[in-house]
Amino acid sequence: MVTIQQGSGAIFGAITPNRASAVSVGPSTWRFSVPYPPSTNNLYMTVRNRRVKTQAARDFTEVVGEMASILCELGYGAPRPPYRLTIELWAPDRRRRDADNGVKCLQDSLLKATGHDDAEVIELHVVKRGIDRMQPRADVTLEHVETDR
Repeated sequence: MVTIQQGSGAIFGAITPNRASAVSVGPSTWRFSVPYPPSTNNLYMTVRNRRVKTQAARDFTEVVGEMASILCELGYGAPRPPYRLTIELWAPDRRRRDADNGVKCLQDSLLKATGHDDAEVIELHVVKRGIDRMQPRADVTLEHVETDR
């Protein structure tokens, strides 16, 4: 269960293993943290000649969906598209990782939870922030972007 407290226009919580934490929201922005996303290499497996999502990918999608549901229940509806998505990664250890390796699962899970397609992301920023052995995570900001299109 995610423990969330609401306070002065923001939501605060704590990351626990396999759980998310919202840190702030606004009318056109969601900011929250989720556990470090599974690698693109570990999203699918083949079972009886069919490609299916791994348990890690399904669990991660559930955590992101749970966070989106909590935000919506508290009255913070998803920002409207088009989107700017910023992902700040805090790795669990010093192993070499590509910055974009966890983006696919996170982006797909987040946009599925909002009911929109990931094609609505018109600006994407991914930053490797460092190592956090205690709470490896992805700090996520999803915000509406004004465009001329």
